[in-house]
Amino acid sequence: MKDFYPALASVAILLSSSYATAQNQPLTTLPEGGTTTMYHRSGGAYYAILGNKYATIEYNYLPSEIVEYDNGDVYIKDFFSQYDYTYYGGHPYIKGHRDGQNITFEFPQLMAVRNYGKDTSYFYVSMVEYSSSAKTFIPVSADKNRYTISINDDGTITADIQENGMIFPGKIDHDNEWVYEGEVFSTWTPMTHTIADIPQDMDITRMSMLDPYGMGRFIEMGADHDNIYLRGIFDMAPEAWIKGKRDGKHVTFDSGQYLGFSPSGTFFAFFTAAQYETVYDDEEKEDVRILKFKDSITFDYDESTQKLTAPEGWLLVYNKNPDHINYMEYVESPVIEATPDNISKTPTAPWDLGHHTPSGPDDLEYIYFCISALNHDGQLLDADNLYYRVFINGNPYTFTPGAYTYPGIERPTEFIPFNFDNGGSFTSYDALRIIYMYDTDIETMEIQLYYIEGEPSESNIIASSSLATYPASARNVTPMNPWNISHYVPSKPWDPSESVSFNLSASNTDGENIDPTKLYYRIFFDGEPYTFAAQPGINPEMSFVPVDYSDQYGIAFIVDGTKRTANIYADGMTSATTGVQLYYIEGDPTEGNILAQSDIITDATSSSEMITLLKNIANTIYHNLSGYRIDNPQSGIFIKTVIYTDGSTETTKVRK
Repeated sequence: MKDFYPALASVAILLSSSYATAQNQPLTTLPEGGTTTMYHRSGGAYYAILGNKYATIEYNYLPSEIVEYDNGDVYIKDFFSQYDYTYYGGHPYIKGHRDGQNITFEFPQLMAVRNYGKDTSYFYVSMVEYSSSAKTFIPVSADKNRYTISINDDGTITADIQENGMIFPGKIDHDNEWVYEGEVFSTWTPMTHTIADIPQDMDITRMSMLDPYGMGRFIEMGADHDNIYLRGIFDMAPEAWIKGKRDGKHVTFDSGQYLGFSPSGTFFAFFTAAQYETVYDDEEKEDVRILKFKDSITFDYDESTQKLTAPEGWLLVYNKNPDHINYMEYVESPVIEATPDNISKTPTAPWDLGHHTPSGPDDLEYIYFCISALNHDGQLLDADNLYYRVFINGNPYTFTPGAYTYPGIERPTEFIPFNFDNGGSFTSYDALRIIYMYDTDIETMEIQLYYIEGEPSESNIIASSSLATYPASARNVTPMNPWNISHYVPSKPWDPSESVSFNLSASNTDGENIDPTKLYYRIFFDGEPYTFAAQPGINPEMSFVPVDYSDQYGIAFIVDGTKRTANIYADGMTSATTGVQLYYIEGDPTEGNILAQSDIITDATSSSEMITLLKNIANTIYHNLSGYRIDNPQSGIFIKTVIYTDGSTETTKVRK
């Protein structure tokens, strides 16, 4: 419904001073005895800035409270759909009177009072109309300053477009100018949605819910015959339940389930399902992903463990509408399962540390890093027991209370709660944490995560992660030596190529994980580094090879668990010794950017003990932290399982 909007070059209001009113405060409380009905409201609105029509807006499913009395008086709360009630303060009513199937409101009525220092501004609702001679909106005459809405047989209430949108109720200020809001048409529909009815005697189980990126929370699951209930899937609705229907090995949750009012009380909240869909963005000139509304979402269900697994690319959405996407929060492809009682409390280490140095007097210094509420086995820990500490130049940093520095910090402390966010100097967004620093001289920074029971103190630490350090040169990044170096030389003319194979680990010499994206290897023949010539899948030529690099055909470079194989396509290649060396490199892979390196291990010096331990790999499987199998892991944390031909397996957590 967009044809009704008139094209106006300039919209302003000239309102006569006769619009004085006896009201000195907006009407925010009502007499007792009225009957309250909740509606969801849809319609069209104008929006003005500085007296000019700025935008036309269509809206739907806005909460609307209407209170009716036996004497015919009727009150509508929060009449303007685009009104900023937080800014103006309070939730005012307008008063009308019912006569049969019509409700009429006499204007003007006071909506808000704002104090600006010594000045006070008053804002009213009043009818305004377009003047062709003045080429602007002007107040209607006193005998026309009323607004009538109609009650229909189906219980809906409508306010139709008047004179093609040229006359409507608008918000005016005490200078007789239209400011911000104007309602063009509206429909109020009785709110019939109800919250899911939960069986009182239902057994409830605490479950972990993890998305594919390792983010999650604990929720509750209940079962009653073939009905499955989930509570707490959204941060914005921690007490809300959704209901699903079990059918064998599947559980389906329908969209449109009502979750109650939003925390702000400004919209109705619904659960809906959605799926990612790729569309072409003409403006950005690229494909983008959008959320597409779906009628329901179906999980795989393991009855023996009560594990629920959502399909990849599907989402649970905290939505403003029951039947199309207008989301406030969502959870992507979660896996929901019970967590064993005796899991490790050791948190996974922080990652992606960084430090922003101010570039000018108006710039602020801040640090940033990522943390996860997972233990080192990829299982969810209780975030209420997790804290982190920041070490500056080797010393734990104490954050002190301050209205302009660290509001929300009640007393000096080194331990910061995992989810602490004060909306300013501390920001928490998914895994990312950003902290503004004051009066510091940062040369090195370290972050450590702790599992603590009781008050946050050294004595109550149950387990701690390894230290994550910035810059990386401040910590041990010397790679562990490669092993099992072997050089295969074809013995038959039909053999495709010679190759060099070896094993490596993305660990330092202390056995701690280091960033594999900064690890490279070089192959040496008789002490000279070999350069791989540019060819299909290898472009351009390179001497430093990323440790997880596999060419586009998976032929020249092969990654199989810890084993690496590089095929050598060079006629007449002979050497007395073949060696491999690992490097930790910041920036482009060049000699000048090497921060640390392993020893050169050759096929002659490679440990015979390790060679005896070498087993043939039958298969390598990757899963994300939510349990999905990933055929081609790109970036993130994954669980890697190596299956050997003798039937044994080796499972490790890797970052790509």
